[in-house]
Amino acid sequence: MRKNKTAFLACTLTCLLIFGLGAAQGGAENPDRNQRFEQARELLEKIKVERMQKALVLDEKTAGHVAEIAKRYDQQRFELRKKTRDDLQALRKALSEKNDAEIRTALERAEQTHQAFCTLHLEEQAELKKVLTPEQMAKYLLFQAAFMKEMREKIRDIKQRRGESSLR
Repeated sequence: MRKNKTAFLACTLTCLLIFGLGAAQGGAENPDRNQRFEQARELLEKIKVERMQKALVLDEKTAGHVAEIAKRYDQQRFELRKKTRDDLQALRKALSEKNDAEIRTALERAEQTHQAFCTLHLEEQAELKKVLTPEQMAKYLLFQAAFMKEMREKIRDIKQRRGESSLR
């Protein structure tokens, strides 16, 4: 039974990622895609919470609290990743134009964004430490790393099947 449930979750995650990638590429001009993306994101979040609850052996209340914290910080991380992509694009442009002033400015912005990531991580850890035991905290960090690795691999596989480049 557990194998079937795991297989179902893996299949569901793959489908979510496919819909999510398509919706993310559609942009604001396609509300249906945005709606599908949002639905996929919500379902993925539910699956993540369920898997996290089992991995950390959390009760419903604690799992909900941790999920709320993670959701809030995930949104901020999403914005910082977008800013990082913009920073790197500006850095590439400045390098291609060999403009020292723009290179310095782009480097400063990239460093500020990196610092914001570090600060965000420390804030999230401090908040989670108020809710989780040290053992649960360790399990949470390991769970997050494994979950993110799994998602990156699934996205890479989907992009390869679509013939997209994983580097932009």
